[in-house]
Amino acid sequence: MTLFDRVTAIKELPHDCLQLVATCCLLISCKINERRPPSLKRLVFLSDGSFSETDLQTMEKCVLTVLKWKINDPTSLEFIYALDQQLSLPSYLLSGVEQLLILMSLKQEFCRYLPSVKAMAALVSCMTIQRQGLPSLVNEALSLMTRSEEEVCIIEQCSKNLLYLYTTYESNVGHSNPSTCADVANKEFSHYVTGC
Repeated sequence: MTLFDRVTAIKELPHDCLQLVATCCLLISCKINERRPPSLKRLVFLSDGSFSETDLQTMEKCVLTVLKWKINDPTSLEFIYALDQQLSLPSYLLSGVEQLLILMSLKQEFCRYLPSVKAMAALVSCMTIQRQGLPSLVNEALSLMTRSEEEVCIIEQCSKNLLYLYTTYESNVGHSNPSTCADVANKEFSHYVTGC
C-alpha cells in the first residue's frame, strides 16, 4: 500500500493504468517481504489477463524509477515503536496513535509527509484528542525526531490536517466538536515553536 500511495502521490496516473501499477507495487513489496513472491504468470492470471508479464516487468522498472529505488523506507509505525523504546509511551497513547495512522492512510493528502512527520503528528494529535497535555513527552519526542524549527512547523501542519480529518470523521458520527480539537492543537503547538 505504501509503495502505491507514494507512486500516486508523485505521479498522476490514468485510471486504466491503476490495476497494473497496484499489482506491480504488490510484486515489489512481495519481493522484499516474502520468502516466495508470486510469479509474474500468477499475477497476470489473477488480473484476469488485464495486462501481460511484459507489461508488469516494464511497469516494475517505471515504479522503481519514479521512487528512485527507495522502496524500503521505514513506516510511521516503525518511528512510533522506536520512540516507544526511548520514551516508554503509555499503551493507551500507542493504541490511539495507531488508529490515527490508519485514519491518515485513508487520505492521499498525507502521502506528501514523511513517515517520521506522520508519526509525530499522530502522537501530538492523539494527546490533543485525549486531552493529555504531556509537554515533557512531546518535547522529548520532538528533540529525538526533529532537527529544526521548520520540521516542527511541518509536523504542526500535518497534525492540524489530521485533527481536522479526525474531527470531521467524529462529527459525522456525532461525537466531537470540530473546533475544539483545532483550538487545542493551536494552543499545544504555541508552547513548542513560534513563527509557524
